[in-house]
Amino acid sequence: MISFFCPFTQSSSVDLTHVGHLTTLPRRPTASNVLNESFSSELYWESYTNQSEWLIVDLGQVSTLQNITIEWDTTKYATAFSVEIANDTNLSTNWTTVQSEKNLTKPNRHINFKSKSLARYVKLNCTKSAASTFLIKHIEIFGNNTLPSPSSISSVFDNQTKLLHLDGTAWKIQRSSENEATPQNTSSTTFNDSTWFAASVPGTVVSSFLKLGAIPDPSFAHQHMMISDGYFTASWWFRRLFTLPPDVVGTRVLLNLDGLSWKGEIYINEKLVGATRAAFEHLIVDITDFIHPPNASSAGKQNVIAILVHTPPHTGPFNIKTHQAPSKDFHYVDQDAPTFLQTQGGKWTPPIAGRNVGITDRIFLSFKKAVTIEDYAVRTDSITFPTEIGVATNASLTFTARLRNRGNTKLSGNLKVHIVGTNISLSEKPTLDANSSTIVSIQIDMKNASLWWPNRYGKPNLYQCQASFEIVGDEKENEKWNADEKKTNMLTWAKTTSDLVSFEFGVRKITLEQSNMKLEVNNRPIRLTGGVWRGAEFQNNIHGPKFFENRARLHQEAGLNAIRNAGGQTDSEEFYSALSRHGILLLDEFWLRSDTAPTVLPSNTSLFADLAKAKMNRVKKHVCLGWVGIREMDGETEEEKKEWKEMKDLLNGSVLGVAEVEFVVYPSDVSVITGEVQTAHPLFVHYTHKFSSDKPIALPRSFILDAPLPLFPSSTSLRQTLSPPSRSAVSLEWGLHDYSLTGDVNGTGFELAVSKFEQKGQTPPTPTGLTLKNSRTSDPVTSFCKAAQIVSYLTAQGLFDAALAGESPGLLFGNSNPAWSTLGSQLYDYWLETGAGYFGVKNGNTPLKAIWKEETHKMDIINNCGRNMMGLNIRVLVWDESGDEVKEITISTQLNATEVKDGLIDLTDLFDESTSTHSNSKNDKLLFVQVSFNQTQAEDYDTGDDFVICDNFLWIGGKTKSWNTLLSKTPTLNVEYVWMENEEKTENKRLKIVVSNPSSHPAIQTRILLLSRTTLKRVLPVFFSDNFFFVPPKGNKTIVASFDWKGDKENVGVLCEAGNADWVEGKEKTGKTTPNKILPAWKAKMKKEEEEEKVGEKGQMAVAEWVNKMRMGEDAKMAELRKKERKEEEGEGKEKKEEKKEEKKEEKKEEKEEKKEEKKEEKKEEKKEETKKEDPTEEEARKKREAELAKQKKEQEEALEAAKKAREEEEKRKTAQKSRAHSFGVFVTFVFVGIVTFFVIFTADRPNITLLPSRMRRGQRETNRQTRDLSTEDTEPLFRTASGDVV
Repeated sequence: MISFFCPFTQSSSVDLTHVGHLTTLPRRPTASNVLNESFSSELYWESYTNQSEWLIVDLGQVSTLQNITIEWDTTKYATAFSVEIANDTNLSTNWTTVQSEKNLTKPNRHINFKSKSLARYVKLNCTKSAASTFLIKHIEIFGNNTLPSPSSISSVFDNQTKLLHLDGTAWKIQRSSENEATPQNTSSTTFNDSTWFAASVPGTVVSSFLKLGAIPDPSFAHQHMMISDGYFTASWWFRRLFTLPPDVVGTRVLLNLDGLSWKGEIYINEKLVGATRAAFEHLIVDITDFIHPPNASSAGKQNVIAILVHTPPHTGPFNIKTHQAPSKDFHYVDQDAPTFLQTQGGKWTPPIAGRNVGITDRIFLSFKKAVTIEDYAVRTDSITFPTEIGVATNASLTFTARLRNRGNTKLSGNLKVHIVGTNISLSEKPTLDANSSTIVSIQIDMKNASLWWPNRYGKPNLYQCQASFEIVGDEKENEKWNADEKKTNMLTWAKTTSDLVSFEFGVRKITLEQSNMKLEVNNRPIRLTGGVWRGAEFQNNIHGPKFFENRARLHQEAGLNAIRNAGGQTDSEEFYSALSRHGILLLDEFWLRSDTAPTVLPSNTSLFADLAKAKMNRVKKHVCLGWVGIREMDGETEEEKKEWKEMKDLLNGSVLGVAEVEFVVYPSDVSVITGEVQTAHPLFVHYTHKFSSDKPIALPRSFILDAPLPLFPSSTSLRQTLSPPSRSAVSLEWGLHDYSLTGDVNGTGFELAVSKFEQKGQTPPTPTGLTLKNSRTSDPVTSFCKAAQIVSYLTAQGLFDAALAGESPGLLFGNSNPAWSTLGSQLYDYWLETGAGYFGVKNGNTPLKAIWKEETHKMDIINNCGRNMMGLNIRVLVWDESGDEVKEITISTQLNATEVKDGLIDLTDLFDESTSTHSNSKNDKLLFVQVSFNQTQAEDYDTGDDFVICDNFLWIGGKTKSWNTLLSKTPTLNVEYVWMENEEKTENKRLKIVVSNPSSHPAIQTRILLLSRTTLKRVLPVFFSDNFFFVPPKGNKTIVASFDWKGDKENVGVLCEAGNADWVEGKEKTGKTTPNKILPAWKAKMKKEEEEEKVGEKGQMAVAEWVNKMRMGEDAKMAELRKKERKEEEGEGKEKKEEKKEEKKEEKKEEKEEKKEEKKEEKKEEKKEETKKEDPTEEEARKKREAELAKQKKEQEEALEAAKKAREEEEKRKTAQKSRAHSFGVFVTFVFVGIVTFFVIFTADRPNITLLPSRMRRGQRETNRQTRDLSTEDTEPLFRTASGDVV
């Protein structure tokens, strides 16, 4: 990890208006010009003051520097500055001045180094300005380095599935404001995209820039606030070339786009072929007529796909969190649903620059003939359960699908359905009209069915179903094809095959009683325990086949069997498939806010309902789908209530009749923690908000939808999350990573619990934050994290134990999958390391449970897997806090599927002074209890499981015990390991690790860590059978670790520590030479971290000042802006009134003059008539003059009326402009980015960082570059800042 001392910004000026990058707004923003985007295209960086301001550029690696070009503002330029360089990552020191300027009278644009300089970091240190600030529009650094370009992966054609995958790194992206070409030209083969940026798909624009090394890693420290929201929140072009494979002749080519955000238009070979209307829309477009046909004459000819992707219209302001203020409740993006709801910043996610604009899911081409198979599934209609051992389980199933004829002629064919591994093969012969679709159903009777069970209740058995449609054709060819299929027992592609699909399904029947949320699967009651999934990854940076597989497996191995897809923020096919394979029931949702009851309706409810129905048709085939739910919705007015009711009815209709699941409306208070429960652990502090031992935990007996659970990461994870100066105190940077003193994390209560272990003789922490101190060690960060691991472990176990004892039908805790580097609730960390909280959850969800009853000093045994347990042996070992074994019990019994054996394990003698044989037994005694279950006889005939072996480990007693002495006694640890055979299914490597404790003190919370010997990086993920475990004196513990490792086994190192013991290195138990030891290097790394963390308060104050300027200053600045705008409006109003008064005066004056003229003319006429009464010629002349006067008067009136209307139209236009400008009420000025334009990267664990050598500015600006040096003209710059229109 790269560590640095400076206040973590790459600029000395960072707040809402002075932003540390060159892609911010062009002038002081107002609420109107930001939201209406009515600002100019030029962007810049501006400092706070006119002295001692600086900027740092990270070139990604050591580079040879030649010169720098700076485009200063013509008035706000530096009259004195210096250029400094450095290679050391400690940027507080080691700067070397290579050029300095003083007393300048005009901007110095070109700086040539006197000699070639080698550096990674370049610092522009401005000491004096010609004006009140420094303002830079553009900066370029020229030189040479060896940064590699991202490798381009061409299209991959899968001949078995007939899919051409367009995922990968062959894509290019560019901001739409930087592309002046038309969409047609952009999607032509002659278009030049050489200055565009390399991109990875699926992925967002921001995630592509991160892979290029162009922005700092947003998961570290507060660097997510250093990425320009103004630059990335815009429309972007995605473009790539592809060629069709030669063996798809005669097929129709379908473009499959599984998701982009927010919406976009797709162009192929200069033609618009389709468009998406919102995020999460899966698009299938027939592009056969727009591409070069796949025939011999055009084989290898390139095609172009270009997609213009737009951000949602209601992006809203950033939601800035601190350790004192956890989260604001913003609902701006709700109007654009379906969309990514947390991109403004949510309870467990940061604000995301660009609002996840990009291609967010798979994109591929499929090759089919006229008839395609869509919306397919296998539904379980009924199951006949056995009544005795040896009787088979039979099931009645239905295959359903929509057959679509995309051709212009009527077609007949044969629909074949085959269940792989069985003798089930069925067919139907439908006839399809041209350009039409029809739904077909085929009944299936399955004998000896293996049922799908949720985790803990049995095996998640799956079948593979194949369906193909064969167009009537050559009978001989068809006979040969059928014969081949019988040999392989698989459906295969043939010349007459129009479409072939293959998918997994399970046999299971779900019933739900919504009144009490009690669930049955296959006629057995199921207790749901699991977590809330709030998105997969905060930037949608999802790559690799194991992304969802690893996360689903971690849930399964923790004993969980349910995930709630909050707000429907993940809908990838791989997500549903992984959950099905691991026995995880998915409580799915649509795209409405789920942290609280939704308050804002989507602007297009009919589109929302259409996409909801399409989603259900798409995912109904997955056996993991349990039900679909939303929070209770209501409105304040009658009109709002009516709208919400209509919305619920629309969504209910999207589920009913489409999938075999129920639509559930959760009560708004479903996660309120109330009621009573019989048992609790004294360290389970979260729900009482105090460290109390005389009060039981209060949990409801109802279904708990979203229980807050603070699970703190390990010290290794914390150090990869926070910058060194911020680690030594609970400060604002902790708040940015979701750790707050109030709210769901309840840091005040959590720190109070930690203090029982950690802060001897000190008062509990106050709500202002905790400074980490310890009397045992000089490393407060490690010490605090060790104590926090104990609290996380016991809190997690206590929550699930309390819910089980309280007979809750289900419990889900908040945020089991961390979508980013959070310090709050998480089952595992962002990098998939499992902390102590994970194993506390695992210990609370074993198939058999021992529940401690504080009031009776006995333990109940509860069946937590719904299966009959025959031949059950129970062994109980009890140690005191000194590690002495004080009791051993063995019990043989059996448990029925739903049985509870009250008080089966009796420990009263250890707490009764009169009968106890243990000298120190008191009611406040702390005991460690291990309960081991071993099943020797299996009689459960329909789950597929044979035996159950599991352990429960409990901390009991210790009501008033002084916990801080628990970790003061240090044991001795020895670690040996041997390599085992690889896992059969995954090919993961496996280690058997034995930790022994020859000392007389117990090892508390013992932890195994696997590292790479060459890089000292963590091996992740690792699936441990147990971790953070207890090792008694003279005892040992055996652990099995499984992990994906492609390198040499010798390069894996094993380290071990305990809560009360330092790191030791494991030794391989073989005759081989021991590899190089890694413990000295690891300790040196930890010591360096500790030194950097000692800057403590100085760093905290810097971050506090920085964040306060952003968060606390926002409202004041907005108020000032609005006040100013109101004054402007009032001033404009006065001017308008004066104008109207003047206009009225002029009108009256004109009318008066006209009347005067009329009277004069009338008098003249009267005189003429008196003198020439009988003259007919004169009479004609008079009438003519009167007609001319009338005409003139009419023209004048029309002119006046036209002028009046024009003024009124102008007034209306101005009023409408003002109305639009102020209709939003809030504006987004949150466009910071330390130096995104500088493309700075301080990223963790990424040695070779690529800096963008491309141009991010408008083409016409090239004409302004004629004065640059020849050396500059002839050299491509190492680094350029970003500039361009904000769209």
